[in-house]
Amino acid sequence: MEFSSTDLQQMAACGIAVEAVKEQLQRFQQGVPPIRIERPCTIDDGIRQLDTPEIHRLRQRFQTALNRGRVTKMVPASGAATRMFQALLTVLERNDLPEVNDLRQQAHINQQVRDTLTFLENLEQFPFQTKLARLAQARGTDLKTELAAGVYREVLQDLLTTRGMDCVRLPKAVLPFHSYKDYTRTAVEEHLQEAQQYACDREGRLRLHLTISDESRAAVEGLLARAAASQLPASLVLEITCSDQHTSTDTIAVDSDNYPLRDDQGRLVFRPGGHGALLENLQELGGDVIFVKNIDNVAHDRHLALTVEYKQALGGLLLELQDQLFAWLQEMTTTAISPDSLGEMLLFVQQELGLQPPGDVLEATAAVQLPWMIARLNRPLRICGVVRNEGEPGGGPFWVRDDAGMETKQLVELGQVDVSDPDQQELVNGATHFSPVDLVCGVRDFRGDPFDLHQFRDPASGMISEKSYQGRQLKALELPGLWNGGMAYWNTVFVEVPPLTFNPVKSVLDLLRPPHQPQD
Repeated sequence: MEFSSTDLQQMAACGIAVEAVKEQLQRFQQGVPPIRIERPCTIDDGIRQLDTPEIHRLRQRFQTALNRGRVTKMVPASGAATRMFQALLTVLERNDLPEVNDLRQQAHINQQVRDTLTFLENLEQFPFQTKLARLAQARGTDLKTELAAGVYREVLQDLLTTRGMDCVRLPKAVLPFHSYKDYTRTAVEEHLQEAQQYACDREGRLRLHLTISDESRAAVEGLLARAAASQLPASLVLEITCSDQHTSTDTIAVDSDNYPLRDDQGRLVFRPGGHGALLENLQELGGDVIFVKNIDNVAHDRHLALTVEYKQALGGLLLELQDQLFAWLQEMTTTAISPDSLGEMLLFVQQELGLQPPGDVLEATAAVQLPWMIARLNRPLRICGVVRNEGEPGGGPFWVRDDAGMETKQLVELGQVDVSDPDQQELVNGATHFSPVDLVCGVRDFRGDPFDLHQFRDPASGMISEKSYQGRQLKALELPGLWNGGMAYWNTVFVEVPPLTFNPVKSVLDLLRPPHQPQD
């Protein structure tokens, strides 16, 4: 389609290429082809387990690189907390807001009511209690008295609306997550504490990068400055950086007929491109060994030791594999390779990276095998922690056949799979592990140069989802996800990690789980 001069000016101001928008419109027309999974990754078929001696060795290997200042932690933290409180907000906004006794009568048929009752009945276990008690006192009443009397409208308004804590619009990063003896910690403070344990080099330097919105940057940076002054050793040197999702990665929205959606002023409507847009942030970070972990995946301090142990082990495994990969790549690009060495490399690709070279490569001469090996090994490397599937929603590790006919390991979101196909649904049901987005990434090549990460994503992946805008339904295109399509052509190793290292907070009620409580 042709765009007006005003449309072109709008795109240019956002840094969005016209050709990219046309490709997105074509994607809406054609649809995003589903990923066909071959089988789930399982223990000894795509997923490694680490024993105690391995963990000890890998932690020591990691410490060497850490001391050299190679490590950065990246936390995607731009998400708002709206979905966490959706059930409570829905009940609060009801025109026929009932008393607590009426809520109890409705609880058996309404999940949102059940969740609200659970929240109110366990309020003393949430880190919001102290703040809510002060707000109630400012209103001339007592929080416990209100709850005992079944008066909860005011409590929910203090929690959710602008007159109080305004939790619905807060970024998750600054939301209180955990209670301690004399204070509470927010999600971003817990990440800072965690990073101090495994990302601080011998000079006491800690590199932490957050992706946050421009609107919340001041609040997050102020919170981190206060936390550093009150909770961390004075000798610690913090290098905290922040970035926003670039407007250039926004994608165009369309209506049900796949025509570009426009606002009331006739301007094109663009939407953030999902977590796949963070590939730009990861690229610009310019790091070396980068840990990636979502903002809502933190536990109370008393569970920190296990998390640190496995973080260091995953980092050590990445470095150990890199040592071998870099040595071979250096050899392959500077000297003649013997048939024995080439055979050893092919075995490594199969056993350590879990890749089965195509038959024509296995049977080919060294002149064919060598360039294949260089292209296959000279890629970004990621170690992905995966946990046993205990019913958490989301994707997981699967074997997928690529365009060249080779099976590769991928993190696949369920929205990328055609579950209307009974065979595909059966494979999904057979998954034993879940992906908690617990990554360690090696983003430099054997020469020490940063990879161009855009060369290793699958541009044909992504997802189309249904959204709304100003009361109108729309279709939105999410870019290839950072940890699935955005890393489709990375070398990947899956490692089983303990469930206790995975503690997401998608609903406010998740904060009632033992890992988020000060005691069992």
